[in-house]
Amino acid sequence: MSHPGVPEGPDDRDLLAAIGLGDREAFRRFHARHAGRVLGYVRRLCGDPTQAEEVVQEAFIAVWQRAGSYRPALGTPLGWLYTLTRNKLVDHWRGRDPALAVDAADLDKMVTPLIQSNADLVLSLDRALHTLSAEQRRAVQMAYFGGLTYEETARALSVPLGTLKSRIRAGLTALRAVLEGRP
Repeated sequence: MSHPGVPEGPDDRDLLAAIGLGDREAFRRFHARHAGRVLGYVRRLCGDPTQAEEVVQEAFIAVWQRAGSYRPALGTPLGWLYTLTRNKLVDHWRGRDPALAVDAADLDKMVTPLIQSNADLVLSLDRALHTLSAEQRRAVQMAYFGGLTYEETARALSVPLGTLKSRIRAGLTALRAVLEGRP
């Protein structure tokens, strides 16, 4: 008997191990289990459905190519998947300037512990980010979750540094109010 919210069949760790060995059925199951949620997550972050689909496709290509590198001792399969996805999204954001290419190892170090340590915090932060304007959200995401400097973020977004700093300051103030439950 299946239970709502409980995946049937092998768990994600087993699926990633099988994918690492080239098991297409394991990949199909992993993709079917998580692609919808990952697509929704990326759509909320970038706001562009076409770009979101490209990012998710690239993330799952990375799953196929890198599943053998997944180490359970370093975190959950979902943490690993969302880190890959964030890397691909930031790659898209930085795509206009090759000098801003993502250092995936640095991003992993920054994002994975947050995802693994408190899934509720990640969901709360994600919801709070969506209360910001699109400009504020993208600036905060790139500078804080993408690991860019303010100067790099301003260049990537093609805005003056002062404008970027104002967006980030206003965005962080609004985030703090939402996360603290203030109006």
